[in-house]
Amino acid sequence: MSDDWDDYADDWDKNEGVIIYAKHTFETLRAEIDMSGLDILDFGCGTGNLAVQMAETANQVVGIDTSEKMISILKAKKISNIRAFNLALSSGSLPGKFDLITASSVFGFMPDFDKTLSILKDFLKPGGMLVQWDWLAPDESSDVGFSRARLEKAYRQSGFTDFEITQPFSLKKTDGEMKVIMCVASIP
Repeated sequence: MSDDWDDYADDWDKNEGVIIYAKHTFETLRAEIDMSGLDILDFGCGTGNLAVQMAETANQVVGIDTSEKMISILKAKKISNIRAFNLALSSGSLPGKFDLITASSVFGFMPDFDKTLSILKDFLKPGGMLVQWDWLAPDESSDVGFSRARLEKAYRQSGFTDFEITQPFSLKKTDGEMKVIMCVASIP
């Protein structure tokens, strides 16, 4: 497996697992939040599988990703209320503040999850929400995915006082089942 997301870009929108995952994340998001008229940041947006669905009712969706090729594929979709940027997250790097920030299967690839979470929190408008989906870790010592305890600790340390952690869906694979953990967090 390559460490460069550009290597996956050309086939990303044809990958059945990616399509199913994006469909489930959008359904769970829509069940939690009315996105009508919101300004949304899709952090780690890839080719925009989630962003395109959110754009149907959102005011605007800003997608950021470190993969230049994935961003070029998203831009080629020419969705009028999606702005896509090839950039790495840092304080002050984003254009504005957001009502909602989504992070679908991206935090597990961040070298410092806690720092990334804190930076993203600063880009939320008052009353804003951050929604994360990632793989559920099979146990506390696993280096794949996140445990409920790990998420609770990170969100508390980042200053989120209101959050809910659920296991909304799982994906069946030939060698078993991959469970997804979801955290919906808000700031006052």
